Amino acid sequence: KPRPVIDSEDLIIEELKLLTILSYMKDIPEDMIIGHEAMDFDHYLQRLAIEEMTVLSKSGKEFDLLKKNYKVKDIFRIMRRDEVDRFENSKFSDRRLLWHGSPVTNYGGILSQGLRVAPIEDPMTNELLCKGIYLADMASMSASHCRSDSTGGEALLLLCEVELGKSVQKLFSASLKTGDVAKKQDKYSSTLVRGRTGPTKWIDAGVVHQSLEGISMPDPNFKPSDTSSPHAISNYNKYICYDEAQIRLRYLLRIQF
Repeated sequence: KPRPVIDSEDLIIEELKLLTILSYMKDIPEDMIIGHEAMDFDHYLQRLAIEEMTVLSKSGKEFDLLKKNYKVKDIFRIMRRDEVDRFENSKFSDRRLLWHGSPVTNYGGILSQGLRVAPIEDPMTNELLCKGIYLADMASMSASHCRSDSTGGEALLLLCEVELGKSVQKLFSASLKTGDVAKKQDKYSSTLVRGRTGPTKWIDAGVVHQSLEGISMPDPNFKPSDTSSPHAISNYNKYICYDEAQIRLRYLLRIQF
C-alpha cells in the first residue's frame, strides 16, 4: 500500500516521529532482536556497551530520594562505557541532574548509543521544535513524551547528568530556529526555555549517591514553586542541549502513571 502524500505539518511531524523511532531501533545489535538465540543478561549489557546496570534497593536512601511523588516500580543505576570516557574530556560545565522521556520503543537504541540530537514535537502545542536533546527539571514534563497511554500507563524515564555550559540561552518559548540562534558562532552551549513552575531549591546530588557529587538536582524536600516568569508559555522549564557529549545517562526509572 503506497504511503500518503506528505502535504501538511501534522504528517511531517508523524513521519519525523517514525524516523526517530527507526533510527534508535536500527542501532540495536542484531543478535539481540527477537528470534535470535537467547543470551544471558551480562552479555546483553556488554552488547549495549553498558558498564553498570544496578537495581536499587527499594528500602535504600538512593531509591527514596529519586522516587519522590511518583509510583516507581524499579530504578536502575546505569553507566554507559562511551559516556564515561567522553565526559572526562568534556569542555562544558554547570552539571545538572535532569529528566528525559521517550517512548519505550526507543530505549534499545538509547541504551546502546546514548541520547541523540533530533527534532521534536512539543506535546502541548504539537509544533515542531529545533534539533536538540530535550530535558526537564520536572519529571512530569518529560513524561509527556513517553506516550504511556499505549503501554497501560507504564513508562521509562531517564535521569541524566547534563552539562549545560557557562553560556545558556534563556527564552520564554522555542521554535524551529532556536537551535540555529544558539549555535551561531558558538554563542550558546544550551538553551533554557522558561516555564511558569520550577524547582524551589537546588542541592548537591551527592546526597543521593557519592558518584553524583558536584551535580545540582532539585531538592525533593521542597515542592515546585512559581518561577516569576509570567510570559512563559510552558508550565515547566525545558532544557535543550546541542551536543551529545553534554549528556551522560545516570538512572533508568520504570514508572506507573
